[in-house]
Amino acid sequence: MIQEIFSMNVPVTIYETDTTCGGLSDAILHELNKIDPKADVIGIDDKFVQHGSIKSLRRLEGISTEDLFSHLEEKEHEA
Repeated sequence: MIQEIFSMNVPVTIYETDTTCGGLSDAILHELNKIDPKADVIGIDDKFVQHGSIKSLRRLEGISTEDLFSHLEEKEHEA
């Protein structure tokens, strides 16, 4: 399925609400690097994150729903 999606030649964003290190994006990118390394990943870098509400921490780390849609809109305008 990954190969099929990426063969469509459209921008792909992998959205994670947790760390990107060892997460879904790592597994997908590992496979994609065999094909074509053009994936875009949004997630938390491998670091300690301060405590707080999920909503405020997602905003702080740039992974809120609003951040996701802003990022996707930017990518759409680049294409």
